[in-house]
Amino acid sequence: MPNIKNVNQGHRSTCDDGKGVRSLQRALSLLWLVAHEGSDGLGLLALSRLAKLHKTTVYRLASVLVTEGFLIRDPVTDCYRLGLAVLDLSSSYLGNLTLRQEALPYLSDLMKEADETVHLGVRDGNSVIYIEKVRAPASVIAHTRVGQREGAHATAIGKVLLAFSDPADVEEVIAAGLDAMTKHTVTDPVQFRSVLEAVRRDGYAINIGENHEHINAVAAPIFDHTGKPIAGIVVSGLVQRLPLTRLRELGERMKTAAFAISRHMGYTRGDHT
Repeated sequence: MPNIKNVNQGHRSTCDDGKGVRSLQRALSLLWLVAHEGSDGLGLLALSRLAKLHKTTVYRLASVLVTEGFLIRDPVTDCYRLGLAVLDLSSSYLGNLTLRQEALPYLSDLMKEADETVHLGVRDGNSVIYIEKVRAPASVIAHTRVGQREGAHATAIGKVLLAFSDPADVEEVIAAGLDAMTKHTVTDPVQFRSVLEAVRRDGYAINIGENHEHINAVAAPIFDHTGKPIAGIVVSGLVQRLPLTRLRELGERMKTAAFAISRHMGYTRGDHT
């Protein structure tokens, strides 16, 4: 648990960063106080005293946290307790931590077999985020890093996750715009839906220079215990090193690896292909 005293001292040292930063720091300190100082919840006056903030400020910040689901205001006791959004965050963190641990041996094996860089990524709305990377020793690819965000529609990993997601998710991505990252990016909604149908049929997605002009990639999906696609693994490399025939060969191998990881994540259904 962070030291609340230190958090409050941080308000004084960083207030020059602006009101927004100061408000964010104060809101976070309220969350920590409710989490660690109020097993039965904390009322407005108690929060004000512990946070050393005026009750009007506490009420304003707490109201925002309630609206966003991070706090709940008990209608009977009028005390604040942690909301479900906190649980969602912690579950996501623990899920990604377990996912990375389970996937890493398979990523390493794929890297050695393909002699290309391998990523593990998750989808966040219209984007994908890389959460693990195993770089091949001879790889010259340096355009990606853990934590990097890219458009889901233009990446192999994004397409493979969208293909097995709820159709409404696909339509949201399409509605947001299929921006052309290169001359090869699929930007037509009808064609994009057709591409996703092929991905569902094959069980893996191929990317031919759609996100980066000289980079090809192939990705396969990872499912959780409910059958939901929660992540994807992707092998990427220079066009001349990963022609279409090689991508299809790797796609079959990656399906096997992704399925094995899915099993570790509690997936018990049959293969999606």
